[in-house]
Amino acid sequence: MNDIVGVALATVAVICFIALFKCSVIALGIWLTASRPEKSRRIYEVYNERPWRCGLIGLVNTFVFMFVAVVLLNAEPLALLGLLLLVLIAFFHLWGWTAIYRSLAVKMNVSGAESGAPRALALGGMVTELMFLVPVVGQLLHFGMTMRGMGAVVVTMLSRKGVEATVDVGAATADEGPIV
Repeated sequence: MNDIVGVALATVAVICFIALFKCSVIALGIWLTASRPEKSRRIYEVYNERPWRCGLIGLVNTFVFMFVAVVLLNAEPLALLGLLLLVLIAFFHLWGWTAIYRSLAVKMNVSGAESGAPRALALGGMVTELMFLVPVVGQLLHFGMTMRGMGAVVVTMLSRKGVEATVDVGAATADEGPIV
């Protein structure tokens, strides 16, 4: 009888830990969108404009960086670099989830979803995380969306759109003369 109670308590503890983890991921997505709205908006746009490209880039980058991180972790002097690379991969995946939450909120037609309102992101996040509970199909969709989100983050980080905008703002035109 004690074994059954112990297993039941352990199961409840694991379920509560997973629920807390999922809620913290949603909260982090809301915070990233609120703290970096332009970058999050750009990630969302890339996520929707090029879904297959983002999925392939995310898949390749995840597995290549994971392989490099594991190799670095096994090399004594470079283990810290491997750990930092794993944290960077996790951060990119989490930032990619902001686009996923926003996209699902737009599909559910939640008010404020296009602008990335916290309420819309929270609702999109809850539906997305609950989708993972559907056996096999939900987990495959979850994996695919994660890779697509990672690819959108990588494409956004490597794009030059933000760089060109900052260069053009400070450039002098022929009519103004040199900037002193």
